[in-house]
Amino acid sequence: MRYRRTAEVRCRRGRAGDRERELRNKLDANVENRDGDRGRAMVAELADLDQIGPVVLAAWLAKEELRHLLALAGAGADRHCISHRLHRFYSV
Repeated sequence: MRYRRTAEVRCRRGRAGDRERELRNKLDANVENRDGDRGRAMVAELADLDQIGPVVLAAWLAKEELRHLLALAGAGADRHCISHRLHRFYSV
């Protein structure tokens, strides 16, 4: 998503000076592996990027919600809990 949105907005591939490209490795990490302050700082940085940041942030949040949903389904959680997570996933 980051690559596509950068190409749409900038009409070129990402370069080393682009802030969204510098954040690319942080986006690969899961939310459980982050310190609270570092996660909030990354979200704030993405929100500050004009046209690219909000789209990339929404995709990252959707990825995290999908990971949580799939973890519940694999753990044998009850239907109510899974349907609640599924609703959260579709609302992101």
